[in-house]
Amino acid sequence: MKNLYQDLLTAKTDKKTAITFMGNKMSRVDFVKNIDNMAGFLCSIGVKKGSKVGIIAPNVPTAVIGFYAINKIGGVSNIFHPLVATNDLVKKLVETDTKVVFVYDLFYKKYKKALSDLGVKVIICSSKDYLDSFTRWIFGLYLDVVRGKITTEYTEKDFRKTYPSTIVYNEDACLLHSSGTDKEKTVILTNENFIELKNKMINVVGRQNLGKETALVSLPIFHCFGLAVGVHSCLTLGFDIVLMPTFNTKSMIRLVKKYGVTVLIVIPSMIRKFIKNGFSSSFKSVRHIYCGGDNLPSQLRKQFDNELSKYNNIKVLEGYGLTELTGVCIVNTEENYREGSIGKPLDDIFAVVLDENNNVLECNMSGELAISSSTIMKSYYDNTTNTIQINGKNYFKTGDIVKIDKDGFIYYLARKKNIIKISGFNVFPTDIEELVLTLPKVKEAVCVEKRLEGKPFIYLYAVATEKTEELKNEIKQIVSDNMLKYCRLKEVIFVDNIPLTKNGKVDKECLRSID
Repeated sequence: MKNLYQDLLTAKTDKKTAITFMGNKMSRVDFVKNIDNMAGFLCSIGVKKGSKVGIIAPNVPTAVIGFYAINKIGGVSNIFHPLVATNDLVKKLVETDTKVVFVYDLFYKKYKKALSDLGVKVIICSSKDYLDSFTRWIFGLYLDVVRGKITTEYTEKDFRKTYPSTIVYNEDACLLHSSGTDKEKTVILTNENFIELKNKMINVVGRQNLGKETALVSLPIFHCFGLAVGVHSCLTLGFDIVLMPTFNTKSMIRLVKKYGVTVLIVIPSMIRKFIKNGFSSSFKSVRHIYCGGDNLPSQLRKQFDNELSKYNNIKVLEGYGLTELTGVCIVNTEENYREGSIGKPLDDIFAVVLDENNNVLECNMSGELAISSSTIMKSYYDNTTNTIQINGKNYFKTGDIVKIDKDGFIYYLARKKNIIKISGFNVFPTDIEELVLTLPKVKEAVCVEKRLEGKPFIYLYAVATEKTEELKNEIKQIVSDNMLKYCRLKEVIFVDNIPLTKNGKVDKECLRSID
């Protein structure tokens, strides 16, 4: 058995670049050396096998180095959204018995008192930590003005020193905080989960491309897709990774062009912003674009592909995954692609569709997706699993409604909890949204259920080029003319933008509050 640190060592460790950040390149040799130093430092402050160590930071080198250093000595990374609410952070730190925390310097003021009251040891991580000496000094002066001087916590001067450490194996690799199939839960992912996913990704990117790609990591490490695919899979497959601390469309387009990025991992909200900012001429180097995290509307996918075709002969490859499945388990590839689908399961991953009684359904019948894979989480932190046994295999029930065609391609229909039942009929919001998006004046559309006097009705929220009664009536009419009566819209509400959750998914609860 090996841990993620040892898996990282199996990739090339010559002077090839591992991480590029703010114009600075860190070789693989230096990357591993920095991990070793950090691991020794963590040992010196009491971190040992099984210790939980929090990471509250965006995509900066210290956070990635810290993740592998924690892993090397048998600790467990407890990774949070960098803007997590203070009360929520305190609750989870107590629940998981986390006594040491990496905190991004620009956010530290928000959490300082709460962490002090808990008696947590704080390690400050900053964007300046692994820059060259001169840039670090100049940038440090700027940061001292912006966030004030930090003198009482552990900082770069502490973990830059050389400390001894040894490799300690622990089954658990990290804790991630997922929306779960019904509510937010803490997921335990193992070393095996990450390594198995990396092995499955080999045939997705192609063996001929190993060690030759440059990936832009803009999805944050608290997002499993960003951590498991963007960071660990890419690094251990020999890719260079360009770290981006926060998503900014223009900056991302600039980085793609500057570093000749070949691999992009995105979510639908990013694609919308690329199109708005005229990205295509800067994407000449890009050879692979993988999209997950939320449903990708067909109209948006086609628009993006049309822009890509001006410079590249590639398509955006949609996939599917959950935190509980280590980020991705189904994906379209260049060799196996079917328009409108989320692809086929990765190697040695099995997918079935279940009815309400957990009976396996035949092809082209809609039901709940269940996945059997070595990438299924160990469990939630409360020891629940949401798995069932089918023909001797352990399957995780995803909470998503899909159908599988005769060739094994899977089509996403809806989140089970988002299906709208009208007079006993299942209405899939995505069907309505896809139809409405065929109207040129509608740029984004989301359906939600609202109840009036206990009865369910369908409301559609739209971002459009104009906000007129004529367009509202046109939207209602196209739905009425092309769909069953159960799908008719109660109301169309125009909004300036579609609100997103901290994980980049559509925030339907927020929409329901808008009248």
